Amino acid sequence: MPIAIIYLGQKESDELKGELAKEAMKILSEVIGKPIKYCSSQVLESVGGFGGNVEPSVFIDIKSIGGLKGKQKDLADKFCTLIENKTKIPGDKVYMNFTEFTGDNWGFNHKTF
Repeated sequence: MPIAIIYLGQKESDELKGELAKEAMKILSEVIGKPIKYCSSQVLESVGGFGGNVEPSVFIDIKSIGGLKGKQKDLADKFCTLIENKTKIPGDKVYMNFTEFTGDNWGFNHKTF
């Protein structure tokens, strides 16, 4: 179950946040190769900055049970493009973290994978 948690450093409409969440799931499904019904995303508003200044920026935390190895560059490109196109926050203000887990470290529906 891949997930992208997007910490959005500027206020946006609920409609736009919904678009980001939906597109994030599509990106995860296409790049990682998991069915979209197993992909998840969350878009949260936050306050953050870079270089000592508080300014619009984005942090994206991408987690998955396997499937990320060798796909980080493609994910980085697609997520930066999504953020730039939807929010006008430039790619040099978009930061990402990629983490793979084993199934026993991921819970869903009362159990682990």
